[in-house]
Amino acid sequence: MKAYLRYEGISKQQYPQSPLQVEPKPLFTMMPRRKTAQVPFRRSLHQNKSPTNFDRQFVVEELRLANASLQEVNKELQQLNESLHEQVQKLQESNKALQIQINQMTIQIDDLKINNRHLRSQDSSIHFQSKAFDQRFKVIEIQDYKIKIIISCIYSCNQKSQMTNQNKKELQKPNQ
Repeated sequence: MKAYLRYEGISKQQYPQSPLQVEPKPLFTMMPRRKTAQVPFRRSLHQNKSPTNFDRQFVVEELRLANASLQEVNKELQQLNESLHEQVQKLQESNKALQIQINQMTIQIDDLKINNRHLRSQDSSIHFQSKAFDQRFKVIEIQDYKIKIIISCIYSCNQKSQMTNQNKKELQKPNQ
């Protein structure tokens, strides 16, 4: 392979390792040029391997490198797939938990609606009760006012009667 790369004028360091970076070459540059004057080259080429075997080895080497890089990419994709699968499972679990919370909240909302209706009915009954209580309180205030008036009348009557009694006593004293 070194001889082939040297023949084409490419060093190993310049040759790209990734099969994606390989630029296609025209066919005539891939094959060694044969001239009758270069008999020693032909001999050395035939002593090593034929040009078709050399090209096959080159292609096999490139395919091996491509296969290795594809295996690495496949491993990375498998790792990504596993991590995505784990994330999907976590999201499904959190989705289930959120669904349970949503169901609990809807139950609580329904309970609050029922309690609200009950409180409104109680509020209306309390409103009627408060009106009745206000009316009773007014009646009691009126009765209290009447009692105060009666008491003041009784007090004033008592005072008048006491005054008249005193006047009578005073009138009777000088006569005695």
